[in-house]
Amino acid sequence: GFVWLTRTSLMAVARSQVEATLLREKQLAGNALLKIFYDVVVELDKNLKIVGSAKAFADFLQDTPAQALHGERFVEVLPSEEDRQLFEARMGRPGDAQDESLAEVMHVTVRGKGPARQVELFTFRSVNVGR
Repeated sequence: GFVWLTRTSLMAVARSQVEATLLREKQLAGNALLKIFYDVVVELDKNLKIVGSAKAFADFLQDTPAQALHGERFVEVLPSEEDRQLFEARMGRPGDAQDESLAEVMHVTVRGKGPARQVELFTFRSVNVGR
């Protein structure tokens, strides 16, 4: 009875913690690989706010403090309304499990406090772990 339920419950908690840790490690490895090929990798939360790599992105934008970007909606660095709508339309589409591995490409202009830059923006969805 009770001891078995407690053991089962603890096993379930331990299993979910191990799975979350493995998934996070997989994401960190994936981000490291992406950083080899791309100038900057920015992590967004479900509300499309910048939650990871704000410093690297700030450096890329030039003259933009990292603290000004962390927690900011990504569309705030897209000066063109057309680019904002394109980004939100692509990122706002409901996805399924297959979408996690498919990247989409957009050509947009980004701008912080420095000069505007034309970029090729690759986007993909990933599983949210611990954020």
